[in-house]
Amino acid sequence: MFTTRSQFYKPNDTEQKPNEVVDITGFSLDGSFSSYPDGSRAKFEVFCPSTTTYQFLIPYHRYLFKKTLERKSGEISYEQFWTEIIAYKLGRILDIAVPPAFVASYSDPVRGDLEYASLIEW
Repeated sequence: MFTTRSQFYKPNDTEQKPNEVVDITGFSLDGSFSSYPDGSRAKFEVFCPSTTTYQFLIPYHRYLFKKTLERKSGEISYEQFWTEIIAYKLGRILDIAVPPAFVASYSDPVRGDLEYASLIEW
């Protein structure tokens, strides 16, 4: 669908599989996550390691790990990160150049929680 001249060109055989979640625990920026303060949702700028098992990710490339909004009541709005993923998929179908977005997770070493978010190509 996309031409190789598109900045968001991805061959069809390198898409994220439906049951695949990118674990970004090994991703880093200067050894730790750097917060990206704009907007209402927590997000972090991360770099893909030099070697990765995910064929659709670009080694050494910058990505945005964009979390869902967690309300004070404890309610988590997961639909927020799913809209990022759906927008990317629809863009591919409609031949609109949009940044690739993938389902991702991060294992927080301090709290021990597993967080899910969208991983958006920078």
